[in-house]
Amino acid sequence: MPRRMVWRLDSLQPEWVAQDGGWGHGVRWTCGRHASHPLEVYFRNPCDGLTPTVAGRLYTRIGTSFSTLTLVEDVDLDGCFIGWVVDGLFLQEVH
Repeated sequence: MPRRMVWRLDSLQPEWVAQDGGWGHGVRWTCGRHASHPLEVYFRNPCDGLTPTVAGRLYTRIGTSFSTLTLVEDVDLDGCFIGWVVDGLFLQEVH
């Protein structure tokens, strides 16, 4: 039976990613699995309301703090994390 691993975003040294003078265009944190490198995602709807300026996959964000951040889509970050971000928690099925 699979079990769910959980990490709290605010325990992984998160920081907002800013671009073009804005804020909240994405979030960067320390990998909870390896603790040796950063991971980051960028938002389709940045916190500051500006248009995203990055290419690649964008995630739809709900919440404006690390403890309330939810990403609507499931997240796949090159095998370091495959799962969901809900209310500031990383949830991952482990088989």
